[in-house]
Amino acid sequence: MDKKDQKLPRTQRLKSHKMISRLFDRNSKDCFTVPVYPYRAVVFREPDTPAGFPEVLVSVPKRSFKKAVLRNRIKRLTREAYRLQKTAFAHKTYIAFLYVGKEVPEFSQVQRAVGAILDKLK
Repeated sequence: MDKKDQKLPRTQRLKSHKMISRLFDRNSKDCFTVPVYPYRAVVFREPDTPAGFPEVLVSVPKRSFKKAVLRNRIKRLTREAYRLQKTAFAHKTYIAFLYVGKEVPEFSQVQRAVGAILDKLK
């Protein structure tokens, strides 16, 4: 993987409201979840699209972490762990990493969980 592939540009972040609502649509056949504690990944694949890196969304609940500093830290750790381990997929893929844990994790724990999710998606 060259240096350019190790970045996480804006084009690889999920921002489209249409795609986010499609990702969380309960009736979709192309949408599935991958639970790996302390995350629950929701994945949507578009079958008839070219290969590339997935678009990623990271969410941490305000109910569990009242302080924005803690929520932002967990999001930063998750994005960094994903950035270091990301791989290209055969179809256009959208991934939402939903944090379900109750405590702020160590980076090694986040890295293991994100790696396990990406391994299951291959």
